This record gives sequence, C-alpha cells and structure tokens, in this order.
Amino acid sequence: MKNIIKYLLISLISITTLIIGASLFIAYFYEQQVTEYLIKELNKNINTRINVKGHNLSILRKFPNASLEFINVVALSTSGFNKEEFKDINTDTLFTAKSLFLQFNVIDIFNKNYKITKIHIDNGKAQILIDTKGQVNYLFWKKSTTPSPDFKLELQDLQFTNMQFRFINQKNNIDFKAYTNHTKLSGNFSADKYSLQADAKMLVAQFLIDTVNYLHNSSPVDLKLGLYVDNDEYYIKKGKLNISEQNLDLKGKFIAHQTNYIDLLIKGNDLDVGTFHSLLPEQFQKYINEYSCSGNFNFLTQITGEIGNKKSPHIKISFGVKDGEISKDNSNITLSDISLEGFYSNGKLNNSGSSYLKLYNFKTSLENSKITGKCSIKNFSAPEIYLLANADVDLNELQNFIQLDTFENIDGNLITEIKCKGKIKALNKFTAADLRNSKTKGTLVLKQVNLNLKNNSHQYSNINGRFTFNNNDIKIDSLSLNILENDFYIQGYLKNILSYLIVEDQMLFVSADIQSSNLNFDDFLYNRNSPPESRERGRSSQPEDTNAININLPDDIYFKLGIDIENFTFSKFQANKVKGKLNYKSKKLLAKSVIIESIGGTIQGDGEIYQLENNNLIIRVFAQLNDIDIQKLFYTFNNFGQDFIQDKHLKGTLSGDVMFSSEWTNNLSCNKEKIFAENCIKISNGELINFEPMMNLSSFIEVSELKHIRFSTLKNEILINNQQVTIPQMEINSSAFNISLSGTHSFDNIISYKIK
Repeated sequence: MKNIIKYLLISLISITTLIIGASLFIAYFYEQQVTEYLIKELNKNINTRINVKGHNLSILRKFPNASLEFINVVALSTSGFNKEEFKDINTDTLFTAKSLFLQFNVIDIFNKNYKITKIHIDNGKAQILIDTKGQVNYLFWKKSTTPSPDFKLELQDLQFTNMQFRFINQKNNIDFKAYTNHTKLSGNFSADKYSLQADAKMLVAQFLIDTVNYLHNSSPVDLKLGLYVDNDEYYIKKGKLNISEQNLDLKGKFIAHQTNYIDLLIKGNDLDVGTFHSLLPEQFQKYINEYSCSGNFNFLTQITGEIGNKKSPHIKISFGVKDGEISKDNSNITLSDISLEGFYSNGKLNNSGSSYLKLYNFKTSLENSKITGKCSIKNFSAPEIYLLANADVDLNELQNFIQLDTFENIDGNLITEIKCKGKIKALNKFTAADLRNSKTKGTLVLKQVNLNLKNNSHQYSNINGRFTFNNNDIKIDSLSLNILENDFYIQGYLKNILSYLIVEDQMLFVSADIQSSNLNFDDFLYNRNSPPESRERGRSSQPEDTNAININLPDDIYFKLGIDIENFTFSKFQANKVKGKLNYKSKKLLAKSVIIESIGGTIQGDGEIYQLENNNLIIRVFAQLNDIDIQKLFYTFNNFGQDFIQDKHLKGTLSGDVMFSSEWTNNLSCNKEKIFAENCIKISNGELINFEPMMNLSSFIEVSELKHIRFSTLKNEILINNQQVTIPQMEINSSAFNISLSGTHSFDNIISYKIK
C-alpha cells in the first residue's frame, strides 16, 4: 500500500509538472500568434474603438480552458446618441475593465480554429445610456459581417466580477446605479433555442424613476433566474428575487418582436413590513423616520400586454397586511392590530384614467382607540374618491402618537362615523369646486375634550359637542366649551368649512347662536402669561404696553351670530345682560338690535367696527340710553380721557340718544382728533360734588352751597368734534343758583363760556 501511494504521488507530481511546463511552453510560443489573430477577428465585428494596454495568454488561469486576458481595457461608446442630455457623465466611455478574459479550448490553438465560449470581465465600470429619442451608446457589435471560418463567438458563459454598473434612460426617466461582486449568465447564447441561468448579487445604490429613489443605501439584491430562450422569446420558468432578504417569486415570459409583449407574475408572501418600511424612497422617509413598523405583508402582481410604442401593459396587484404594528420612537404608544386588504388595477384602457385602487377591511387600534374603514379611488387622472371611516379615539393617545405641532396637549374622546364621495381634478391638488361638489355625510362627537394650543396661553376645556357633516358644510348640533373662565354654548352652521380648511383663499360662512353665562373680553386681549397684577392693571386702564394688543380683523370669514350673554366684562365695563345680532364681512362688524343692561340702566342700539387699509379701526355707535348711572359711566370709561370733570364730581341718571364715532389704532390707542359725537341727553337728579371751578364763585355764593350742587333735570344737545365739546345754551336750575349757560370746551381745557 505504501508503494502504491508513493507511485501515485510521483505520477501526480509528474503530470502536474508536465501540464505546467506544457502550458508555459504554449503560452510562450503561441501568445503573439493567438493575440494578433483574435484582435484582428474582433475588430471585424466591433463597431467601436477598444483600447488595451496589455495582454496575456494563459493555459492554467481559466483551466481547463485557455484564456486571452486583455489588461486595462477601455471601450468607447458608440455614436448616434445625444451626449448633451447626460450631465456630469463621461459619455465617451462604454465600459472599462482591469481584466477581460476571452476563453476557448486549448486545442483551438493548434487547430487555428477559435471558438469563444466564455467571457469574464473583472474589476471595472460599465454605463448604458439611452437618450430621450431611444438612441443608445452600446451597439458595439456589428449586425452583419462576413463570418470567418476560423473564428466563432459561441458564448455559453458570461461573468462580471467586482463591477460598477450605471444605467440611465432619459426616455423613461430611469437612473440605476449598482455594484456586483458576482454576476453570471450561463447558456448557449449562439443557439436559437436554449436554457439560460442567471445569477446576480448586487448592492443597489440608486434606482431613480421620475426623481423618486426606490432603492437606496446600498440595498442588497440577489437574482436567480431559470429561463428558456426561443429566439426573441424569453420564458421565466423559475425566478427568485431577494431584496434585503425579502424573497419574491417570478414567473412569466417576455417576447421581443416588432411589439414587445410581457406576461409576468410577481409574488411575495410573509414579507416583513419593517424591511419594506426602511426601503421606502427618501422623499417619504422624512415623514416616518420617527416610527418603526412590523407585521406581515403579501402581494401578487400580474403584468400582461404590449410594452412600448405608447402602449402600457395591463397591471393587477392584490395585497394585504396583517398583524401590523407601528411604534413611535421614544414612546410607549403603539398602533397595533393593523390589517388591510387592497387591490389595484390600471383598468381596461391600461392608463391612469381607467386605473382604480380599493382598500377594504382596514382596522387598527391604540390602547383605548379603534379605527376601521375602507376607501376606493377611480380614475387617477380625475380621481373619484369614496371613503368610509369609523373611529373612537382617545385624543391624548392620538396626539402622543402623531404629535401634531398645533397642540401643546390634548385629551378627551372623539367619536366619528363619516362617509365621503367626490371627484377632484388632480390627486395632489384640491380645489374649492371639488369640495363643493363632494358628498359628505356623517357625525362627529367630542366628549370632555381639553386642549392647549402652542403659542397660545388660552386653555380650552370641557369641550362637548356633536357635529353633522352635510357635504362641504358642518352643522353644529350642540357645542359647549370653556375658554379660561369663559363658557360658551353654540348651535349653528359652518358653511364651506372643508374648502376653508384645505384650500387657500376660501371664505368661511358661519351662522350660529352663542350663549354665555360669563364672558370676560380681557382674556382674549391681554397676555395671560403675564403676572396677575399686570393683568389687573390692564383691566383697569389701557395696557402700558399697547403692543400686547394687536387686532387684525380677518377678511376670509363671514358670520351671522345671535348673542346672548348674561355677564360681560371688558376692562371696567361690566354688563349683566348683552343680547343682539352680530354680522361680520370683509373686516366690517355690524351690531344690530343690541340690548345691554349695564351701568345701572339699559343701552339699546346699533354699532359697527371696521378696519381700514392702515389697520386702524373705525368704531361707530348709535344708541339710546335709559337711566344710566352717570358716575359709573364716567368711571367705566376712564372719564373719557380728560381730567377736568371726573366721576367723583358727578351723580345722577342719564338718558338720551347718542351717536358716537372714533378711530383707534389696532393696539387700541384712540385718535382724539377723530372723535365725533352728537348727544341729545337728559340728566335727572343730578349732583355736582366738590367741582373745583365752581369754588371760584365763592365771592358771590356761600361755599357750602357750591360744594354740593343739586339740580332736578338738565337737557341739551352736546356736540363733540375736532377735540372740542360744544354746549348750546341751556338752563340749569340748581340748589345754588339758576343760570343760563353756553360755550365750548376743548380737550386741552381751553374754554369759552357764556354764563348769565
């Protein structure tokens, strides 16, 4: 046995030595001859220029085949395509390779009859370019040449190793970049009918279609195909496509004749939703990068029909998700039990106009929330949308999951059942006409909702309401809420509300009745974040910082409101009852049939506020005063901005007709030059107390009588204009004297009186 092994080893070494020696001998003596012949034959068939820096003939490197290695190969692009369409691309080069091996049988060297069966390209770059007219850069092999009897290209094996690929199709807006460490195509390529095996392992850096990158971050892609080729017909008997470890099955055929025809089936089962989530295009990643997904996803896609010549194949896709979950990072909130079924087709005409999508059996839940629904879209060119949704949502859960930047915090419950059907002109752009023509029905109920808006110190609490959707409008069946210490109860309509919320430059029409048992208007003007003492100062007088108020009346709202307020406060003004109607449109507010119980009596009348182009406010009042406490009146309105006669000097009741007009800045600073008033007044049971100017009459009347003067009735028509009060002649019969008085009194205390 030892001798047998010894002889075997000697024989093996001898044979190996003989083969190596023979290989070196053949390579040395035949390299020049083989190289010159093959280059000559290749040049006959190649339609472009190829530069080579060196070559080696080897018998062992691709054993048992001989191989001719071309070193540092550069193949130039063929002519005929538009190079100007490819920016930042070296359009002159088709491919480069550190090594390109042509493999053939060793016997061919001695027979001088070469048949190339294998080509191996290693360590290089290749770029396929197609311009907008379909012209290409890769037609390097001549279509018709006189075949040489001593040279044949009968490929059975084509390999690429360590190669970078770039494919740009300007006609179809495709840009593909990938790296492969191993791609192999096996088959008798020279035969009319043969079986083809394809095995490719790639890292895809970019797969752009219409600027959307569908594969990125060097996604690993493995492709294994078993095909049968019959001339220009390719049948996929078995195919496996693995993208980031997600397996897809491929089956079908492709026919390349005058019209290209495809019949392809792509199937994926038990795919991981989380992996597909990570593969979504970068444009969508920014919206979901804070969320993690899991669950099972399956789909079945069938593509059938002609491709090219402005024709599209028929596409059908059925898909579903089950046991899905979406979690928010750094949160314990999870959207769980997600399930969904769907179907897509491009329809009978195979275009966007006949395309439709159906989503049904959708359901999901948070810990205390449940959402179900279904949806369909027909005609992607001018979509017809149908939506049915039911939800019972804990708003705090939903906010913690979605984190809308509108809310600082929110809690309570929302219950809704909504059905919507309508047409829109474009899927990515709503118009007001689309929404007005839509049919929306359903209800929405709010229960014990509390919220704070960001950059808004007001607290909204105890919100309870029921709303009914009526197409583009919403009916407020009932709505009660508190804003700070203010309470409201509202019923009415919000018309064109969906257009107003979704589409720019739309008007909102409001018709409602509002009731309140307590409304403090200061809460909506002064900064609630300021300390309490400063807010009290703001209520008792005009705020020191007038910029804290900045009134800008909207021009996109039109409302008609019925107002019924039991207790109303604005600075020092307090009313026990306010009733009336408010109409607002185009920065103009009209108050009609207003009744106010305040200052010891009643005020009835109309008024208006409108904003000028410079943002100043015009305020006009037409009122009837009945039994107004004159001392409270002066106190409430800060003695009307003068200190000549003040609330401490006066007593009595005021009645009469008042027409008042003034102009204010939008931070509520009054322009005294624009004050105008016509007042037909009557003061009953009047008293003038410790009025200093009267003390100057002490030379004629006892001081004790001048300190407290009483008069029963005083009537006159007072005019205020150009910062001056004009007093027509009037009779004053008082406890101190009877006088006849007329004159003028300016806001700067310049007086001109005539007294008898």
